[in-house]
Amino acid sequence: MNLRPGEQIAGYPAMQIRWLMRRVRPYRGVTAKFITDVLKIGDDQVEPVILQLIKLGYIQSVDLKDDRIWFTPTSLGVSLSLASAAKRITRKTAERTVTEFMNRVNVANAREDFLFWITSVVVYGSYLTDSERLGDVDFGIELTWREADEKKHHTLIWDRVHAARSGGRHFANITDEVSWCQEEILLLLKSRKRSISIHHLVELKELAREKPLRYRVLLGDRHAIATQLGPLATQV
Repeated sequence: MNLRPGEQIAGYPAMQIRWLMRRVRPYRGVTAKFITDVLKIGDDQVEPVILQLIKLGYIQSVDLKDDRIWFTPTSLGVSLSLASAAKRITRKTAERTVTEFMNRVNVANAREDFLFWITSVVVYGSYLTDSERLGDVDFGIELTWREADEKKHHTLIWDRVHAARSGGRHFANITDEVSWCQEEILLLLKSRKRSISIHHLVELKELAREKPLRYRVLLGDRHAIATQLGPLATQV
């Protein structure tokens, strides 16, 4: 899926809705408040947006057995989250991009202040075709807590948020705060390059259900990754 300049979805810029889909993806479900925070809209504006996104087939409601209404992306919503708006790049540029990306993976794993290891990296998509012009380079990664004791995770997350605030970073809402310890790693890996698309391995398993998925392991246990992505994904 490619996004056109000026394209809108549900009355908002398509890039903004793509960002919403990318934020929604990792969770079992999100509430209307989460969507309000990500889109930075008023409480009175969120219901029409949700109804439009459901009507257009990007999200669906799910029952998580409590008194709130939860939403998850559909396969179309996942496809939107993976959509590219970048200019096409050459094969040579793509190969350099992969090399530089893996160098940054090593830098991230050497950062003792980061809360996660990058334990798996795969490349997939058009990079594995014979095309000389590519839309972007797609990576799938897996993040693993460095601290094994789950009871310490909450404190570590907020310590990291406070450190970021002390360094001048502003957080718009609690959603941004909670996700910061992963987001800062993704920012380092992406390095402001529009030609790079990064996703979690769990998302690729869902993508493989919709269309053939070929991938190449750059870091991690090949067997474990194959098991995680499932039989519909093909390792090359």
